[in-house]
Amino acid sequence: MKTSKVERRSYHVERRSALAGNTLTGYIAVYNSRSEDLGGYVEMLAPGCFDPIPDDVPALMNHNIDLCVARTSAGTLKLRSDGTGLAYSIDLPDTTTGRDLKVSVQRGDVSGCSFGFICRDDEWIAAEDTVLRMIRSVELIEVSVGVTFPAYTGTSSELRLLPDSMPVEIRSRIEARETNPAVDWIADTLLRLKLAEAL
Repeated sequence: MKTSKVERRSYHVERRSALAGNTLTGYIAVYNSRSEDLGGYVEMLAPGCFDPIPDDVPALMNHNIDLCVARTSAGTLKLRSDGTGLAYSIDLPDTTTGRDLKVSVQRGDVSGCSFGFICRDDEWIAAEDTVLRMIRSVELIEVSVGVTFPAYTGTSSELRLLPDSMPVEIRSRIEARETNPAVDWIADTLLRLKLAEAL
């Protein structure tokens, strides 16, 4: 099923961004890596889900549209999908934002990356104690560097904005858990154990 809702995600990326001169490199996202709990389900990115990469993708500072530090159409942002995930290279601008980002990365104050996307194809895999959303194809809208929290940190209301593509039976199950929090810790523990075994 398809949705036109713009979603934003941050995934655990083991490789920290590297800075050489004014060039910042790293991975925006990695394939086959489990996301944080997104409100009753977790996600994984299928290899190649970003292909084809759009011709015009901005790189923002912490998802702030007023703080654009690079752009693919300008040649200042390079994006490449490889066997690991979505790799990036940014030529930082000689602007206040660019200099601030460089200093913050050098100091280790910020290290996270994130991305905004429209899901074009996904698959929901639900067992008794597991809900996994495998994202197979996305339209990349923007990438963000200098993200303060590498793990997904949306507010509780943002976490509960369930994707339109979620099957009705899964949506009902997640919404039912929200109204009966007494059993949440059992379900969450089983979910973590099952996913740990699967990965």
